[in-house]
Amino acid sequence: MDKEQYVVIGAGGHAKVVMDILLHNKKCIVGLTDISYGQKMTCMEYPILGTDDYLGVLLEHGIYNAAMGIGHVGYPKIRNNVYANAKKLGFRFPILTHPSAVCASNIHVGEGTLIAANSVINPEVEIGELCIINTSTVIEHEAVIANGVHIAPHATILGGASVGENTFIGAGAVVLQGVHIGSDCIIGAGSVILHDVSDKCVVVGNPGREIKRR
Repeated sequence: MDKEQYVVIGAGGHAKVVMDILLHNKKCIVGLTDISYGQKMTCMEYPILGTDDYLGVLLEHGIYNAAMGIGHVGYPKIRNNVYANAKKLGFRFPILTHPSAVCASNIHVGEGTLIAANSVINPEVEIGELCIINTSTVIEHEAVIANGVHIAPHATILGGASVGENTFIGAGAVVLQGVHIGSDCIIGAGSVILHDVSDKCVVVGNPGREIKRR
């Protein structure tokens, strides 16, 4: 059987992580699309085929699988818009899981989510669409992660905690059990979140404290 063929949308640093996971899963990368087309022609030796305007051409050639290579930091709205537009065109965004990740059998994961190397996701976790569960993340039992969340490397979400849409959890941060973090928040690297966080807050430190609203 032929390998599944994918286009990667975006050609920055996060795209390289996405491509590595695709290759570990023995998928075929036909190329990438990116706004840098013309100034930059390859990414990890794979061709940048054009801007996102080229996606329609790929559909005509029978390429229906896409992987989101646009990172979250600084670009959540762009990422969400590109994802929505590609889906309207007819692309699928399969879940991408690195083979080294450990995932319980009864988790629920939405379309377009990436689970990176050495992550651990324990029973009855719910993860929405287009999330990034980055390297060595731990998500404990019954936690709920909404759409568009990025949990950065080595962060830990403890049992029953929840994270709202488009929130960024920084590297090494810890969210204690049962704590709710709202939508569109930024939790700084290394922060320890002991109490609920309202929407659009930036929280840093141990213990975490709000420093501003977005």
